[in-house]
Amino acid sequence: ARSVTPYNEDLNTMPFLNELAKSSLLAEHARVVVPRSSKGSTAINCGIEPALFPGPEYEPGGIPAPCLASLLKEQDYRTVWFQSLWNTGDDSSLAENFGYEEFYPSQSMNTEGFQVTNTFGYEEDIMIEPSEEWLSAKGYDKPFLAQYFTGTGHYGYECLPNRYGYEYFSENEELDRYHNCLRMLDHFLKNLFDQYKELGLYEETIFVMYGDHGEGFREHGRYMHGDNPYEEGLRVPLLIHAPGRFESGERAKGLASQIDILPT
Repeated sequence: ARSVTPYNEDLNTMPFLNELAKSSLLAEHARVVVPRSSKGSTAINCGIEPALFPGPEYEPGGIPAPCLASLLKEQDYRTVWFQSLWNTGDDSSLAENFGYEEFYPSQSMNTEGFQVTNTFGYEEDIMIEPSEEWLSAKGYDKPFLAQYFTGTGHYGYECLPNRYGYEYFSENEELDRYHNCLRMLDHFLKNLFDQYKELGLYEETIFVMYGDHGEGFREHGRYMHGDNPYEEGLRVPLLIHAPGRFESGERAKGLASQIDILPT
């Protein structure tokens, strides 16, 4: 959270998200249950605290609750999962266990001209074209749930140089690259919102933007996130943007968790 502008006005990494926050509901103190992506995805999609050990969320029947995609399918929603990361098998297992009908990893996308930004995959703009194709074909006759799983903030932080230029944020070279990755992610968010507006879907869509974990840079001797129990690993951004609501910007000031997203 401390690395994105709505939570740190002195750091202009994400000006588009900051502008969006002015007409959104923002949780000021959102925390993760476990600072790992698969655990965060389980908490967010299924509204339960994930297992505190590796693995069960990937196994058939390993999640002891119906997840959001499954619940919405019962209400005749279409469901789709896009991700800018490579699929090694784990993410497709998660998507299936969560109940998503369609799954599009970076291997299914056109990679020409797109930048590898981390150890897992590509810049987020790789999802724009397949998103437009899917929304144009399937986004009008039924309600839908679309998840965009981003990876640019992951280790490697290989975002310099990039198509959106460079901005200096820190004397710490690695932290500077991380912040430029978030700046790049902010451009993707703007491109995605522009797409929804151009397709006439923006006014009828609820957008939920969240972090699945934080990131540490040795503030407490810990690096990255997987075993980082401090604020830099646990506190994440969480915003809900629903056109026509929260127009003056609202703030949830109490503690919030990833498991609050599904029931909300």
